[in-house]
Amino acid sequence: MDSKTGTPLTAGVSLAAGLLFSALALWAIVRSSPQAASPADASLKRDAPCEIRIVHEGPPGDHPDSRHRCGDESHWRLRNGDRDVTDPADLRHALRKTPARTVEIQGDEWAPWGFVQGLMRECARAGMDKFGWSRDRVKVWLPKSAGLGSSDSVVLEEIRVFMKWLPSQEATIRKCGNRGMVDSDEDLMAIVGQMVTDYGNAGVVIDATGDVPWGEVFHLVELCRAKNIKTIEFEPHEWER
Repeated sequence: MDSKTGTPLTAGVSLAAGLLFSALALWAIVRSSPQAASPADASLKRDAPCEIRIVHEGPPGDHPDSRHRCGDESHWRLRNGDRDVTDPADLRHALRKTPARTVEIQGDEWAPWGFVQGLMRECARAGMDKFGWSRDRVKVWLPKSAGLGSSDSVVLEEIRVFMKWLPSQEATIRKCGNRGMVDSDEDLMAIVGQMVTDYGNAGVVIDATGDVPWGEVFHLVELCRAKNIKTIEFEPHEWER
């Protein structure tokens, strides 16, 4: 009751309370509504590569942390985010959802090269246009021809680098063409560099057995890119035939 007019305040209070409740409800709806993506955010999402991580899931004590590598491909898995995509059908589904048609392969450097090349083959079949390898914050984008067995450029000569894993020595041996084994990166790239100079338009073919650790192949690709070698291909082996 108003002290001056004697008018009941019930209706006014109810009206004010109703307006306050409506305002609070509208504020809650606006706050909880998802923010519309900006054009920049949408562009970043379209350009983002499909990230595939290679992880080791072998028995206890079988993780290759101390140069005791695991060559059993059944102990290696593929992840896209928190999803297992080791099965080829699951991998293809993840790749097809990538508008950028770009894939970035990450993970353990001890993964067998044959396992990694099988992943690259599936990426090529899914129509991915660009391959990237990422390891220890180092990223290398591969030429489009890498892993596909063909190139748009005409290669007059090839430089073939052979790589083989020796279990008895826990090491990878390398040689270039019909030359002898090399002991260091410097010796190997000195031969490669001379052959590039001699041939002019030479490409490098990496011929690695399937049990060579992926990190060793990655390192050789880094060395070739540092020499500005634009054509890099990988020799298919018995696991592809």
